[in-house]
Amino acid sequence: MCGIAGILGPQDRQEGLRAVTEMTRAMRHRGPDGFGAECVPTSEGRSLFLGHARLSILDLSEHAAQPMRDPATGSWLVYNGEVYNFAALRGELQAMGRSFESTGDTEVVLKSLLEWGPQALLRLRGMYAFAFWDARNRRLILGRDPVGIKPLLLARIGDSLLFASELRGLAASGLAKFTLDPLGVQSFLTFGTVIEPATIIEEVVHVPPGHVVVVDAQGRAAPPRRILGLDDLLARHGRADRVGRPEAVARVRGELTRSVREHLVSDVPTGVLLSGGVDSSILATLADSAQDGRDIHFLTVCFPEREFSELGYAKQVARGLRGRHHAVHMDAEDLLRRLPPALAAMDQPTVDGINTFIISKIAAEQGIKVLLSGLGGDELFGGYTTFWKAPLLWRHRGLLSRLARHLPCGFLGSETEWLKMRRASEGFDLRDAYLLQRSIRWSPRSSRISILGTLPDNAAIPPEAWDLLATDHRLDDFRRISYLESVFYMRNQLLRDADVFSSANSVEMRVPFLDLDLVETAWSLPATLHSSALRGGKLLLKSILGEMHPGLPLSRRKMGFMLPWEKWLRGMLYERVADTIHTTSAYPGVGVEPGEGREILQAFMANDPAITWSQVWSLFVLLDWHSRVRSSLRSS
Repeated sequence: MCGIAGILGPQDRQEGLRAVTEMTRAMRHRGPDGFGAECVPTSEGRSLFLGHARLSILDLSEHAAQPMRDPATGSWLVYNGEVYNFAALRGELQAMGRSFESTGDTEVVLKSLLEWGPQALLRLRGMYAFAFWDARNRRLILGRDPVGIKPLLLARIGDSLLFASELRGLAASGLAKFTLDPLGVQSFLTFGTVIEPATIIEEVVHVPPGHVVVVDAQGRAAPPRRILGLDDLLARHGRADRVGRPEAVARVRGELTRSVREHLVSDVPTGVLLSGGVDSSILATLADSAQDGRDIHFLTVCFPEREFSELGYAKQVARGLRGRHHAVHMDAEDLLRRLPPALAAMDQPTVDGINTFIISKIAAEQGIKVLLSGLGGDELFGGYTTFWKAPLLWRHRGLLSRLARHLPCGFLGSETEWLKMRRASEGFDLRDAYLLQRSIRWSPRSSRISILGTLPDNAAIPPEAWDLLATDHRLDDFRRISYLESVFYMRNQLLRDADVFSSANSVEMRVPFLDLDLVETAWSLPATLHSSALRGGKLLLKSILGEMHPGLPLSRRKMGFMLPWEKWLRGMLYERVADTIHTTSAYPGVGVEPGEGREILQAFMANDPAITWSQVWSLFVLLDWHSRVRSSLRSS
């Protein structure tokens, strides 16, 4: 994992190098092991300035330093991520006459782009974002992996095109002030994160996953061009394969075993986040069996609140493993101590991610530089309640809406669910029901804030997703929700948080469940093998874990790595959060009135069931983030 930055513009050499150096320094946490900045003349009066902050994972020598130049063509590359099939690609390229000076994956990416251009994305397997100056064709190619694991942000500032791994990198250029985007704020308040391609900043957008943006030497950018997206993988399996459970389990276990083995390739200490749940327990077991003499660390964070701690299950799994198990105990005081640096690490406001900051910080303190996460297991194999709630709300929208309007809320469960059911209408489709389930919803009963439903379609779900789900009638509900979870919640919340908060601690977080072949395998299997009304979801993964650890209980309630926010916000975190929410000067520019914020906090503390902890926390996060970045905005 690294940080990349660049400017294509009319700056002279001194000014351009100053700006790109500042951009890269602002992201030095992403790569403390090396630093590089280069000026590449592109045309008369214009240059490309490239910056790179290096986190050394493979080939720790200077041969793999960036920006990397190809001496034969004069082409340049800055690259962030890991390509796990780099050894096979190197062999293929060597057979074609390409020679290599380094042993890592960066030079493989460079030579792949020289050989295949943008179509190289069809061959690269891993997580990546890159900027490639193609000297032969005098063009800049910006690209991003198909899942969207690694970020790449783009901004047009006057005559200059800027790109970077983080917003703070763009802001550090000093070339312009930015503007808070009201749509981005609405997106955050509705869903707890800002939905791509938008950012919280009006002038900045994300390069879409699986796309390239080709820019000519004069800085003219063509529209993003899709090379390979998750919708392409899903479209290949409109109809599920006809296979039985034993074959399906064998397929998934085989692909996951290969993926874990590839994700373990590293020249630095490596660990696995072992929460005690199904996904992390499988990863830990597979990593332990594939360690080949390497010292694998297993990391578990646990809390005094027993309902949030899976330490007992994690210990049960770790007992049969050879690697070192680190169980770290944490309470509200520990969180309060770690909260300031965690908030400072936040590149865009997010309602989640503090847990990732904490686990990454603990990993760094243990000397672990690469950490494997089970992210993706829930999205691909049916681990969320959205897999049954969204289809139920869609298919029975009329009945549920009428019931919610005429029956006491307790009859239908929580008040939050009741309010969401009331929003259902005859015009709903499955996508609308899914977005309603994924909203953190600001209740109009307790506040004037009522944002849900004001966002345009393309601000919530990518257009290609709308098209695919609307036209491919072969898809079952399971795969539709799995796809929506992958391109919406996972991409915009979990992956972004994993990147930002692990990078803040100079830790590379890897996600073996998101290997493209494993994604395809999951989507090729019948929904009945993934879940059932009686046994719940993740049946295939539970079968695999049962084979690995026969005595482990598999039917327990899903927990995930979640901090006890509700309890802590009413306890030791209250003073810190309330101080920000009650500060009137924190509100101008964010689109929320101080009275509305105080009303939400008061209702939460009064145990109003319509106000969840996420509504309080998201308001606090937005106000805190805005106060820190206000000086770099045009207006506040």
